[in-house]
Amino acid sequence: MKVLIVFLCAILSLTTVNATLDLREYNEWNVLELVAPVIPENPVIICGGIHRGEHVAQMYNRWPKGQLYVFEPNPDVLKAFTPLLGWFPKLKIFPYALSSVSGTFPFYLNSKKDNPFAGSLLKPLQDWLWYYGDTIHWVQTKNLGQWAEENQIHAIDFLWLDIGGSELEVLRSSESFIFSTTAIFLETHMSVFREGTGLYNEVKQLLEMLGFEEIKHWWIQGFHGRALFIKKGLLS
Repeated sequence: MKVLIVFLCAILSLTTVNATLDLREYNEWNVLELVAPVIPENPVIICGGIHRGEHVAQMYNRWPKGQLYVFEPNPDVLKAFTPLLGWFPKLKIFPYALSSVSGTFPFYLNSKKDNPFAGSLLKPLQDWLWYYGDTIHWVQTKNLGQWAEENQIHAIDFLWLDIGGSELEVLRSSESFIFSTTAIFLETHMSVFREGTGLYNEVKQLLEMLGFEEIKHWWIQGFHGRALFIKKGLLS
């Protein structure tokens, strides 16, 4: 298992990252162990964003009886991940960006490859174009609730969202479907780096209104973080 993940990370490294977020004890495996007690051994998992693929590989191997659906519109990430699909025969990947509406919209990438995994439907602020991207790639988008209804998925056990600031938009646009979810893990944003970014406090307020409680939040002040929310009462 560990060898597989290390090999996967090496293949998916499109560039050398000069700086990484120091999220203290955070790592994907810790997150999955926190989620495991509240979801079944055959969970329905929806993942927005492949990034380098570590979490996808870990979820696939942690729940081999589950259904894992992955959304990834970034063509560079898809190109890097496609040769590895033979290792994950049950994995279902969709080349769409999760959004509030289904359609075709610009997706912002970093053409200089300084941060190739950080694509987003949200346009970077001028001061952050150097990091978040100045290249537009038109992609198809899907509303999560509509997509689930079309595919006869009535509930999610685990939702993973790392979609460049659109997390709040996706949650708000599919509230009734999100209400049927057991656990949600997502990227959080303490500052606005892209137009329309959903901030952490807004996300937390919405999820608490929908019956979730925050289990863990890893973050860097004024920048980004990661947070895990689980339906209230399930861990008590």
